[in-house]
Amino acid sequence: MRLTCAKADLIAALSVLARVVERRSTIPILNYILIERAADGAALLRGTDLDMECAARLPLADGAVDATIAAPAHLMHDIARRLPDKATVTLSIDRPGDDLTISCGRMKANIHTLPPDDYPQTPGQKEPARFDLPAAALAALFGRSAFAISAEETRYYLNGAYLHPAGDHLRAVATDGHRLARIDVDLPADAAFAGVIVPRKACGEIVKLAEAAGKDATVAVAIDASRAGFDFGGVSIVTKTIDGTFPDYARVIPTGNGAIARIDRAALIAAVERVSTIATERGRAVKLEFADGMLRLSAIDGDVGSAREEIECDFSANPVEIGFNNAYLSEMLRGMAGREVKVSMADAGAPTLFEDTSDETGVFVLMPMRV
Repeated sequence: MRLTCAKADLIAALSVLARVVERRSTIPILNYILIERAADGAALLRGTDLDMECAARLPLADGAVDATIAAPAHLMHDIARRLPDKATVTLSIDRPGDDLTISCGRMKANIHTLPPDDYPQTPGQKEPARFDLPAAALAALFGRSAFAISAEETRYYLNGAYLHPAGDHLRAVATDGHRLARIDVDLPADAAFAGVIVPRKACGEIVKLAEAAGKDATVAVAIDASRAGFDFGGVSIVTKTIDGTFPDYARVIPTGNGAIARIDRAALIAAVERVSTIATERGRAVKLEFADGMLRLSAIDGDVGSAREEIECDFSANPVEIGFNNAYLSEMLRGMAGREVKVSMADAGAPTLFEDTSDETGVFVLMPMRV
């Protein structure tokens, strides 16, 4: 087999696969990708970590795929990205089991292959719900909620974003017990499926691919009871979903918080991050003190010192003092897009609601800290 392709096309395919395939898996074949024939005659590169499979189409300038090869993903990527820009690359192999030769100009590399029959086969989806979704909407669903996904393995059902229809909306919810993000987009036609929990790693990869596809692109989505598939055209991902029950998140979202402040989001982000420079790993809290027309932020660390800053805000209720994890607060604020943030509080121990005043699609909740 002898294939010729552009370096840019090869890098585009390998870069995606290298993020999915483990670099040093204890199962050797999982460090490899398959190079096989696509339905249209192009090359199809496929990689998996057993939980998620990615397939990337590689356009060919010349040649045909007449064999299936298992080649090391990261080694191929490392070689290809060091080749000259705008170069043409040739992949060739004489017989199954031989080394794969990568040629470019006067450079030639021979890399070992493994038997392709040893590569794990991903089962097909069973009667999935199929619908199309704008890439921008998909990026918003997972990109704006991912910061709240839990990394705690004991509560595995929180290790992903809960994707489900909710009335006229398609909704993604993520929480780690300390913070919660709920993002809505318009519900596509035919999006009738039971809710699924999409794992953190898959969420991150989906966001990258959706953003790369462009705001006008459309993604074909297929979801069944155990897998979720996302087809971006040249690249597709199928991921296992988390087998668990997502908690009743609606009970966590406060509805009666009467102390309301409206603050310039950029000013609040900058103030939080400046004041938080004094905070250490042991003391991550930043205190927010709301009084008439003013917000005072402060952080105190007994071993380091203290910092304070004041910014203007729209607030006329009784004074409120409340503390938050500075990193959680900053990450959440950066997940918003509008100029102004609305903060609805009850007291120093109750969940606080954060909303973007120019965007009703996102709702965020933070649990306070004792300060």
